[in-house]
Amino acid sequence: MALSTRITARQTQQLTMTPQLRQAIELLQMSSGELQRFIDEEVEKNPLLETEKPEADETVKAPDVPLDRPEPQSGLSGGDPDRQGNATDLLVREITLRDTLLSQISLSELEPDIFAIVCLLVDELDDDGYLRTPLVDIGTRIGASPEQMEESLLFLQSCEPTGIAARDLGECFALQLEEKGVLDAPLKLFLEHISEIPGQPIGSFWKDLGIDAEDYSALLTTIKALNPAPGAAFDTGFVQYAIPDVSVTRNNLGGWSVELNNSVLPAIIVNNDLAREVSQSGSEAAKYVVECSRRADWLLKSIEQRSSTILKVAAEIVRVQEEFFSLGVSKMRPLTMRDVAEAVGVNESTVSRVTNSKYLSCERGTFELRFFFSKGIRRSDGGADMSSASIQESIRKLIEEESALKILSDDKIVKILKESGVDIARRTVSKYREGMKIPSSVERRRFKSNLDKIR
Repeated sequence: MALSTRITARQTQQLTMTPQLRQAIELLQMSSGELQRFIDEEVEKNPLLETEKPEADETVKAPDVPLDRPEPQSGLSGGDPDRQGNATDLLVREITLRDTLLSQISLSELEPDIFAIVCLLVDELDDDGYLRTPLVDIGTRIGASPEQMEESLLFLQSCEPTGIAARDLGECFALQLEEKGVLDAPLKLFLEHISEIPGQPIGSFWKDLGIDAEDYSALLTTIKALNPAPGAAFDTGFVQYAIPDVSVTRNNLGGWSVELNNSVLPAIIVNNDLAREVSQSGSEAAKYVVECSRRADWLLKSIEQRSSTILKVAAEIVRVQEEFFSLGVSKMRPLTMRDVAEAVGVNESTVSRVTNSKYLSCERGTFELRFFFSKGIRRSDGGADMSSASIQESIRKLIEEESALKILSDDKIVKILKESGVDIARRTVSKYREGMKIPSSVERRRFKSNLDKIR
């Protein structure tokens, strides 16, 4: 009897998954650009539907709210109108440089904070694949340490195509030569001065560097075989722009207001007068119009539900990650999709769909909603779980404050953290320390000892 009941329940679930429900679920996962194209297709098929661009004065401002209670509000995002863009800007080619890099990054085992920074650096690359924005400026904007930024850049530069994320032509070529295993001393010297070539006579340039004519000819042959623009090969179609779906701004109380950006989507209008006129005529078209009216109502409700869900999920993310918006990535808290799902009252799969290809803009930049999720380490004292980023910051500060006479071993750091309620394994401390490019206790002791001798 129990088996029969389970089978019946399963069959019932399958029956309730109507085409309309399935399509409503698909709407949740669509990016703004995909939804725009879907709406355009529906308007072409449905004579009752019309669209019009939203007016700028339709913006609805979020009211002032306390610091720890961000309040969602539907309306246009504040800020620079040029950043709002148009939904057609979201059209992309089949395979973009961003797609290629993110697919490689997704297979990595990076720590959550480094993973997030690497993904951000991908969005900072120009069309040729270069990172033109100074690393320190990006780090300052998002609240990341120089060590975190360097580690993130090194990983991104290890991705294909080789030479990606270089900061200048010399570094781009150096990455490619290093991979080939041919980056010798003459080539390094040549690349250090490669930016000077256009302003000097070729005949004197190589002589000034102390390179003989034969080596110089070989250098040029090697350099000519390299790719000066590793990202350009992907620039064959539309470029993808991350247009924010949600805007987070400070309110008058010093807290945060969350607004839904409707400017990327047109307003949908249903011609009910035409529907009534045709349906009352008794013509053959009446049945068709009734179906069109039903589908139009479904579309409006589905889009409204999609907007409401995105806003609720974003508001919960902002509530939990409030310190990130104020202080930066090192203050991010552990957060899972299950946590948000339980708080908002939806399934975890719904949160996964809602955060896919959806973006949030704030003072620190534009971030994919998935950026704000990371696992944490549970505290033994019953306090709030800590993210890996905040624990790394604690380790860094402990090492910064150690004296030359009392260098902290990884075991000692574990003991100190456990005394403060953070139950962490020694191998995790070592992993975090090495990830921050901090030498071992033996190396630090030797360095500080030599430093004292010099003094």
